[in-house]
Amino acid sequence: MSQKTDEVKARFGGRDLVFKIERFDLISFERAINRPVIALFEQFGAGRWTAHDVQFILNWSAPYGLAEKPRRQDQIDVHSPNAVAAMKEYLATRQQIVRGEKPAEKPATFVEATVQANGIGRYVSLAHAVLAAALYGIPEDAGQWSDEEEAVDDEA
Repeated sequence: MSQKTDEVKARFGGRDLVFKIERFDLISFERAINRPVIALFEQFGAGRWTAHDVQFILNWSAPYGLAEKPRRQDQIDVHSPNAVAAMKEYLATRQQIVRGEKPAEKPATFVEATVQANGIGRYVSLAHAVLAAALYGIPEDAGQWSDEEEAVDDEA
């Protein structure tokens, strides 16, 4: 019997990355998605995923610095070392909206740019595997994923 892992090692956008939702972070993740993680996992299994769900999971589980960890605008973690900066950014954006200005768009992160370039559907299986790994652990061989393999399958 093979060992289990709680992460997915992925060849993603030409880079080798590890996607992982820490088990201690599942409660925060549930609060952010506003539903039980198991319900989201089952939704993926039934083929009822949304582009937002896929992008959210990938952003949350991506290595630090390659994606912005999603958060609801009204929930800024006051215990975070970046809480003051996040609050200033939020207030500046709100002030622009009140003045009738369009807020400046943030440049896409590596994860967002990769997903946009290749299409969200290619990454559904990665997002589903990340959820399975966090909830149950998955066999190490199932913890390998590549968007390059997916591209080969698409051309066949």
